[in-house]
Amino acid sequence: MTRLQALFVDDDPAIRKTFTALLELEGFEVLALASAREATAVLAVRDFDLVVTDMRMETPLAGYDVVRAARNLPSSPEIIILTAYPLQTSDWKQQGAYALFMKGGNMGSLLSTIRDLADRRRATRKDPDDPPPDIRRKISMN
Repeated sequence: MTRLQALFVDDDPAIRKTFTALLELEGFEVLALASAREATAVLAVRDFDLVVTDMRMETPLAGYDVVRAARNLPSSPEIIILTAYPLQTSDWKQQGAYALFMKGGNMGSLLSTIRDLADRRRATRKDPDDPPPDIRRKISMN
């Protein structure tokens, strides 16, 4: 089974560690980075299926740099923004993010969104070695 590739960007080491573990449990191979600068450099040379980025890192809107760099990838990855500060819905959608979640918010909703995006991504890949999503969930729950 081909693993989906995820980029997780956050300047907080504890959040990086936690989300790396969560994404790995969902079947992603994860690259976790600490800054938008690092992420945009990697996005210039590597493709991902999912990009999850914090908003405030080097600057208050550094996450948008990551979103824009991800939008330029040929794979058109799914993009999620995490933030502790409210953003206008029109702003983050216009930048090209699929979803925005508040840090400390509903983790179940975030995980559900990640699972849905992963399932959608796997379906478009049509990898014959990937089991259907409902079977994968049953396996991971055991």
